[in-house]
Parts: sequence; structure tokens; C-alpha cells
Amino acid sequence: MSHLRGGVVCLCVLLLFVCCLQAFLANEDLGDSLDSVEALIKKHEDFEKSLAAQEEKIKALDEFATKLIEGQHYAADDVAQRRAMVSVGTLKCY
Repeated sequence: MSHLRGGVVCLCVLLLFVCCLQAFLANEDLGDSLDSVEALIKKHEDFEKSLAAQEEKIKALDEFATKLIEGQHYAADDVAQRRAMVSVGTLKCY
């Protein structure tokens, strides 16, 4: 049961990350000066690092969710729904 709770907490953190990801990607600011463009480049580099760090967590969460679903866990339907929400294309936060 504690594994499931830990997975739910991890899922919530990842969902928040996906929301931030979508907001970042929706930003159409191209910068209007050299300083602002350099700041945007820095934000993009930081974003790439953050995305790379989250990638392993997303993969581990997906594997954990798959085990719960295949094991016919009592919350398998809820787990499947929440796992699907992590997909960048399905969650709208902005």
C-alpha cells in the first residue's frame, strides 16, 4: 500500500511538471533585445536539463503503473487514468 501512495505522490509531482512543461512550450516570446534572448536561451537550457532529469522518473512511474494494472490491483483503472494524464498531449494546464 505504501508503494501505491509513493507512486501517487510521484505522479502528482510529474503532473505538475507536465503542466509547467506545457506552459513553457506554449510561450511564444522570442525576446526583443539581446539580453532577453540570452535569458530565454538560459531558460531553454535549464528546461532541457529538467526534462532529462524527469525522463527517468516518468519511465519508472510508467513501469510501476504497468505492474499494478497487469497485477489487477484494486485501483488499476485509476492508475491507468492517471498514467495517461502524464502524456504531454492529454493534460492541459495553461
